[in-house]
Amino acid sequence: MNLAYIFFILGSFCFFGQSLQSTHSLESNSKDFTNYDIQEEPIKAAPNPFSDYILIKGMKEPYSLKVFDILGKEVFNLNSTTESAGLSTSSYPPGVYMIELTPIKNIDLEKVVFKVIKV
Repeated sequence: MNLAYIFFILGSFCFFGQSLQSTHSLESNSKDFTNYDIQEEPIKAAPNPFSDYILIKGMKEPYSLKVFDILGKEVFNLNSTTESAGLSTSSYPPGVYMIELTPIKNIDLEKVVFKVIKV
């Protein structure tokens, strides 16, 4: 075998072994993740791929809902206070879109982003 190849394999094991050791210890000042508010059920966007509409459901808190095209241009914006939102997408050209849901009131909830495809 080539000596450089053996060194590469052994070097990779040492590198991975060292990185795994550092993941086991947590600092005492790290955040306690049990304090975050968590939605009981995940937020879902369906159908994907979509054609004339898309339904977003499972929002337990008020969210700012934004739709962006693949170039990052905002094509829709809505503040939703209900558990579901239906978007009419018949005027959207086919392509890839990002739906961004940002919590309005509860800052402990995380932003949710969906990648959806219009056919």
